[in-house]
Amino acid sequence: MITYTINGPILEIKGIGVYSTQDVAAMYLAAKNDPLLPIPTLLLADIRESTMVHSFSDVRDRLLIIEKQLGLIMAPFMAIVVSGVARDRLAQLYQSRAAETGQVQIEIFTNLNVARDWLLSRG
Repeated sequence: MITYTINGPILEIKGIGVYSTQDVAAMYLAAKNDPLLPIPTLLLADIRESTMVHSFSDVRDRLLIIEKQLGLIMAPFMAIVVSGVARDRLAQLYQSRAAETGQVQIEIFTNLNVARDWLLSRG
């Protein structure tokens, strides 16, 4: 399952268990159409409870979804909150892919509040 909440200027995404790229696209579309979505949008993805296994193409596709849905209203940085080695490696895939495109800076955190503070200090 993947959900979102709006926490002030931050769009917080939470991934739990297994979810498809179509689920991700639907969630970002719903967030984009939410009248409470802040502009610019600070993006935080909490994947501590995700059990997803991503290929490099999955990562590319999901970053493209973010760009398509939020590209014009999103701040050029994102925080990913992880726990454990597997989630950290997944976040590093996102970080390296985003660095290749140069469209968004991704930082990885293990503490949700530290990630929020980092985003707020950038926004």
